[in-house]
Amino acid sequence: MATPAGMRRSLWLETAPSPSFAALEGDGRFDVAVIGGGITGMTTALLLAREGRSVCLLEQGAIGTGTTGHTTAKVTSQHQITYSRIRTTHGKEAAATYGQAMEAAKERVATFVDEGIECDFRRRPADVYASRPGERKLIEKEAVSSTRIKPLAEAPRFAVENSRVGIRFVGDRVFSLKRRNIEDLAAGEGAIVYRDGRKVAGYRDDDGTLHAVSTRCTHLGCQVAWNAAERTWDCPCHGSRFSVDGEILNGPATRPLPP
Repeated sequence: MATPAGMRRSLWLETAPSPSFAALEGDGRFDVAVIGGGITGMTTALLLAREGRSVCLLEQGAIGTGTTGHTTAKVTSQHQITYSRIRTTHGKEAAATYGQAMEAAKERVATFVDEGIECDFRRRPADVYASRPGERKLIEKEAVSSTRIKPLAEAPRFAVENSRVGIRFVGDRVFSLKRRNIEDLAAGEGAIVYRDGRKVAGYRDDDGTLHAVSTRCTHLGCQVAWNAAERTWDCPCHGSRFSVDGEILNGPATRPLPP
């Protein structure tokens, strides 16, 4: 799969073997067709096959090269400040259901590893940090919400630091970013900046050319965040990813980021 201009390939795609499969030809009849060959699609197809279903897994590109191929390889039930938000909007039981589902999914991955997958799987604590004094209450509220949800196999750890750290929360819901002009971007840098008084997702490539697109994911409107490692715009809400020019790299978004 071609890599869009300005985007870096992930460590996994650069170093891991890439299996290839023949294209589907003609008609076929299956109990279930699974669309998408990432970790979600592969897991779904595997579990269905183990239940005796005939399954056809369809992937437009290569297996594991979309969102899965560009992850940090972290499997966790701690997702930023999710538990307090669910508890507030949908109640304690919904937050507990979410937590139990995330724990079950995490342990399912661990079970697959135990079946013989060599991937240097290790268990480590999950930490959430506040980078500014004003965010302390958000972290404390999340800590209270998560520890009240039972049962959880392992509660996430929460720490508060006043110094800046390299952890970003859910974009515009937590940070109040300093107003910065797109012209201030250094070569190779991307950030949420302003251009002609309008907030944009800006990037200056290594040749000095500026790129600017909308900050809002075209799926449900969450503010995208700059992924410096891959040089992409990623949505923290549902995982859509875009190139520096707004091209869709991964869904669920179906429309590119407009200029």
